[in-house]
Amino acid sequence: TVDANGAATARMADLQCTLSLVDETKHDKNKPDHTNNKTKALAKVATGIPFLDHMIEQLHSHAQMRPAVVLAHANTTFAPNTHYATQCSDMDHQTADAHILRLVGTCLGAALRRHLDGASAASARFLCPLDEALAEARLTRDTGAAFELDYEQAPFGRFPAGGRTRVGDLQLELLPLFWNAVTEQLGGRLCIRK
Repeated sequence: TVDANGAATARMADLQCTLSLVDETKHDKNKPDHTNNKTKALAKVATGIPFLDHMIEQLHSHAQMRPAVVLAHANTTFAPNTHYATQCSDMDHQTADAHILRLVGTCLGAALRRHLDGASAASARFLCPLDEALAEARLTRDTGAAFELDYEQAPFGRFPAGGRTRVGDLQLELLPLFWNAVTEQLGGRLCIRK
């Protein structure tokens, strides 16, 4: 669900995710609390998976959107850049990563949709030079169409042979769960390739 302030919330099992985005390209320069985009501090991003925190934080530098993400399990709110296992020893680690990726993807897609609804462009393309590849993301929106994800990123790197299976604590094989949840909320077609 998305509230009146644009914060998206989703729940799954004992996990709850709340995510909001501030579009820094549409700020009011006359407000006294306005500061320069380069000096404005990032909002809290705490998904329980440090590399996912980093991925979400990239919205600030690449899209001028300041994300705030808070994930909680039962009565524990995750800390930024800290793995959930150090905070919640009772979580089922076999399914927790998948649940977290789906929840954060669902909230991110809903928050992005709120910002994109009413946009004149039906298609957008983004190129991002990464450490080992050039990634391309292309979003084509049709609010009446079913969602579709076209995802091709593997292998991740050349070392070890066959590529990496993890970046930090993030299981790379689970990334399609995240992008599928984003795409479902956005509607339309999302193509991510390298």
